[in-house]
Amino acid sequence: MNKTGECPKCHEFQAVRVPEAVNNLRVPVGGIASVPVVLYVCCACGYVEQWIDEAQDLAKVAKLYGDES
Repeated sequence: MNKTGECPKCHEFQAVRVPEAVNNLRVPVGGIASVPVVLYVCCACGYVEQWIDEAQDLAKVAKLYGDES
């Protein structure tokens, strides 16, 4: 949904991006540091996806949590 705008559930193109500044979702990456999570919401059916959009933020998550199984 974050790249195409198409909902994987209902296949409508009514996805909207809810920025991290509004939703306050964050993933802790050590100490007081955290990375923002962006929500994508389908306004047709209500399906929601959570994404970390920035590559450097994904690298921080991988570094901290990557070895956990």
